[in-house]
Formats: sequence, structure tokens, C-alpha cells
Amino acid sequence: MFAGQNIAVGSVVFSDPVDGEIEICIYLEEPWEFEDEEENVKIQGYISAPSGNPAPGLFDWKDYADPDSDSFCITVPENNFYGVHM
Repeated sequence: MFAGQNIAVGSVVFSDPVDGEIEICIYLEEPWEFEDEEENVKIQGYISAPSGNPAPGLFDWKDYADPDSDSFCITVPENNFYGVHM
């Protein structure tokens, strides 16, 4: 996971598919934290790699990651590529 284009802030881990779904987990490194705002994590699945920079506000799956936690996991439908925004 990167802030901007080149500042490493943590990692994103994708599980193996189970029954057509995968779990995506975000792990932040200190001092980084999730913003305290509604829908602070956004995920979008893609059949083929997207071009350009997709708009996170239009992503299909949105959720809230607790700012007091350094990790967050969500289960989404299986796909070939994912956009993960926080």
C-alpha cells in the first residue's frame, strides 16, 4: 500500500478464493492510520487491468476501518484485479 505514488505505508494481502470470494486485508505500518471518516476503505474488482486512475468514489465495495486498528479485512467477490483505496 502506498501513499501518493512512492511512500510505503503498509501491505495488502489477498487470500485464495473460496466459493467465489476472497478476503482482502490491509496492514498499516506505524505511524500510518486509517482516516476517521465514513467509507475510509474502497475496493473495486476488475476482469482486466484498468487503465488510468479509476475514481475510488465509484468503487463497488466501501467500508469503515477503525482508526485505532492497524489492520482491516473485507470479503469481496473473486476477480482478476483489484483497486484498493483508503
